[in-house]
Amino acid sequence: MENGYAGIFRSKGEKMLKEFISNFTEELPEGHIWKKGRKYFLVDKEHTLKPQYTGIFLGLIGKGFHPSLWLLHWLKSRTKKKLMVDKKGEWMFICGKDIFKSSIKRRFKIGKSDTILVLNQYQECLGYGVFQDRKKVAVKNVFDIGDFLRREKVTKKK
Repeated sequence: MENGYAGIFRSKGEKMLKEFISNFTEELPEGHIWKKGRKYFLVDKEHTLKPQYTGIFLGLIGKGFHPSLWLLHWLKSRTKKKLMVDKKGEWMFICGKDIFKSSIKRRFKIGKSDTILVLNQYQECLGYGVFQDRKKVAVKNVFDIGDFLRREKVTKKK
């Protein structure tokens, strides 16, 4: 395999990472995968030390593989499985809602039930979802950039 990946996809998590990437492209990021707990990082070289964190965060394993925004951004220029939404669709998507057909501005090469990237009008990656092509709903939201704000803990004032 290319890019220094020969034989490194041994664990279940590493296989899930590769499987997620292969939904979009056969190309893999250059470097080595380094695992810390459930988190995966892209590093320049093999580490003999045991750092707390190093490299570029690729995502983590939970109930499936959860990609980082960096990985989604990296995939954006390497896949045709993406679509562009208008301003209203962008806002609804980052609020955790699904995308309606009426919000789609541009569709690239997408098949039914494909995992796709969702872009705004400036080609910024907002997250990803599953293309459904139903009457109203076109994309089921799986992950979006608004997730970070929704998970933020709110402290109650006394």
